[in-house]
Amino acid sequence: MERDSEPGLLIELFRCLSRITTEDPLRCHDFTTVRRDALTELATEVAPEELEHVEEAVRVFVTTRSDVDAHLFADALPFLEALSSIPNLKIAMISNGNCNSSFSPVLSKFLTLSLSAADVGIAKPSVVPFIAMAQRCDVIPSRVLYIGDSLAHDVVGAKAAGMRVAWLCRTGNAEEILSKANTRPDVVISSLDLSVLEEKFSAWTGCS
Repeated sequence: MERDSEPGLLIELFRCLSRITTEDPLRCHDFTTVRRDALTELATEVAPEELEHVEEAVRVFVTTRSDVDAHLFADALPFLEALSSIPNLKIAMISNGNCNSSFSPVLSKFLTLSLSAADVGIAKPSVVPFIAMAQRCDVIPSRVLYIGDSLAHDVVGAKAAGMRVAWLCRTGNAEEILSKANTRPDVVISSLDLSVLEEKFSAWTGCS
């Protein structure tokens, strides 16, 4: 396949992805399946000899996409370490994407559970992923503090599920954004700093 054709193929791939998710919205939450189907369709049309490599391409993509350790914010690891020191606290993650935390040595050692939209059949802000997370961790939603950086997906969904929510807004204009929002978090944080949340954690976990 000629290198000059790569930009055109990328455009066609994105067109395939867009068309598949538009025509079959019940699958749009499963990024891995949609990407596999788009690659299969594109290979069938322009390079049938590449069909046998589609599964390997998807595997490499998911593995690379999931290797997030080098891209974590500087405050993420100290925050996770501080959380993990709290007795009986369970740490879980929900992703609308196809990041598999098992490929992340750093994340996986802290997580009790990692859920993707594909695991539960629907993406955030549906309450389903949040309720599923609580059920699988054997915790009632009102005992969960959910920390997320998306007002539309994380805050709205977690609040609807009955959880306490900390919105991580690193941009410095949280109040401006919240002034136009219908759903407000319980607390706004600008970084992952446990000291900002320790009073709430003490009340919810019984830890001093």
